[in-house]
This record gives sequence, structure tokens and C-alpha cells, in this order.
Amino acid sequence: AYNNSACYLYAIHSVTGVVGPAVTGSTGLSCGTYPASPAIDMSENGYLFIGQSSSPYGKLWRFDNGKFIEETNTVLSAVLATAPTKVAISKNGNYLAITGAAYTRIYYKNSSGTYTLMSDPGSKPTPATAIAFSDDEKLMAMGTGASARIWPINSTSNSFGSVATVTGTATVAAIDFSPDGKYMAMIGSGPAAAANYNTRIRIYKIDAFNTAGFTDITPSGTFTYSGTTFTDVAFSKDSFFLVAPYTGGADSRRAVIFRRTGMNSFQELRATYSSSPAQTLNFTLGAGESPYLARFAH
Repeated sequence: AYNNSACYLYAIHSVTGVVGPAVTGSTGLSCGTYPASPAIDMSENGYLFIGQSSSPYGKLWRFDNGKFIEETNTVLSAVLATAPTKVAISKNGNYLAITGAAYTRIYYKNSSGTYTLMSDPGSKPTPATAIAFSDDEKLMAMGTGASARIWPINSTSNSFGSVATVTGTATVAAIDFSPDGKYMAMIGSGPAAAANYNTRIRIYKIDAFNTAGFTDITPSGTFTYSGTTFTDVAFSKDSFFLVAPYTGGADSRRAVIFRRTGMNSFQELRATYSSSPAQTLNFTLGAGESPYLARFAH
């Protein structure tokens, strides 16, 4: 957790799941000054990056033996001339991508555990509006304008294959791959009027690592969340659910949730999404509450 002047580390009990008090001292983080919405991401094996609003514009930590150890990598600090706007670390921490106003850099973790700059993939956007790695670390996606560009990653040579491109209808604000590697979703920024789902949300089935291999399976229905702005998108661990939170508008649920109903289909879960037997989805936020990030528990 963080605010504009500090960040805090919370331990989660391995048995009870209770979130403990903020950790301080040698196990905590030596925090800097952060923007209101910093670029932040953490791998499942404990690599954590948080962008800062002043030099060195970002810090990288590694969780080891019960505490976070700051990684002092001169390659990282040398290229961060301004505050990063987006960052992504792959699931196992083998790849790191950072973008800012005038740079987009991608790194791989070498055999000694140091992040090393990779050769640029073709058609790399600067800056990228969104970044995501697939859970199996075989794909990297970046948003640029209304498009997402996706590259296969060769883990042997730590290089990229040919780019694939899929196009939405608004500036891409967030991208996520399903954990099973079969789907990719992206959301577009900006206000959404009552219209078809695909004006702001796109869901693709991945059949091959090329442009033709990404099939748009976005539901053909409409949503009625007039005046909303979608902020994030995330798949559940089992790849059967997809959530996209939003701000603004009159609907108090503040999120759209889809359920996978077949290999090539998703359906939005409305307030009542099944009549036989009756099943309802009821969650609301209070007045003025605006979500910017959503995740399913893993």
C-alpha cells in the first residue's frame, strides 16, 4: 500500500490469511516519493518495482529470507530519465518492462539474477499505454492508441518474434492474459456511452502467435453504463471470469464481470444472470467510491 509520500508492506498470515500490521524496520521498504498513481507491479516470486516521481524514478526490490532487498542495477537507473507511467513484471520475474514519456525498456533476468536490457522488438510503442506478460512468459503485449501489439518471447535467446496487432475502438488502458494462456482482454479508456461491449472491452481467443491467431470473441450484447470510464481488466485464476472496473456513471456496481460460457464465448453477469436456478450477483460501492484496479484472489 502507498500514498504520495510513503509505501507500506503488509504481511499475510500463511494459515489464517489475516493481513497483519504494516511491516517496518529491516523487513520493510526504503520508500521514496511517489506520484498519486505510481507504476507498480510484483512478480509471484517476490520481485517488486515501484515508480517514483523524482530521481532515480523507480526502485526494484527482491524478497529474500523474509525481507525485501533493494536491487541496485545501474542499467535500470541509467534509462529512467522521467517517472515511469506503466510497468510489468512477468509471473516468475524473468522479464521486466518499463515505459515513460520518452522511453520503453524491456529487460530479462540473466543467469546471475541481474536484469539486462533486451534488444528492442519491432514496432515497440513509446510510451506504451499498457503492458502485460502472459503467465507462461511466452507473450508480451503493449497498448498504443486503440491497438495492442503482441510479441512472442524466445526464452532461449531472450529475443522477440514477429509482432501481432489487434485493434479496439479507444486508447488501450489495460491488458491481461488469462492464466491458461488461451485468452487476452483489453479495455479502452475514456467515457463509455450505452453501447455495444466492444466499444470499450475486447476479448480475444489466442489460437496462434500471429495477428490472424487472435480471434475477437467479445460478446455482441450491450451495456448501459453511460458516462463510465473503464480503468483495469483482469482474469480469474481459473480463466473462467473476467472483471473490468470503472469510475463514474450511475451504476453502483462499479465493475463489469464476464463468465466464460464456452471455448469461444463469454457472457456478462448481470444482477440476475440465471433464472433456473436463480443466481444473482450483488455487490455495490458507496457514493463517490471509484475503483482503479481489480484482481481475483489466486
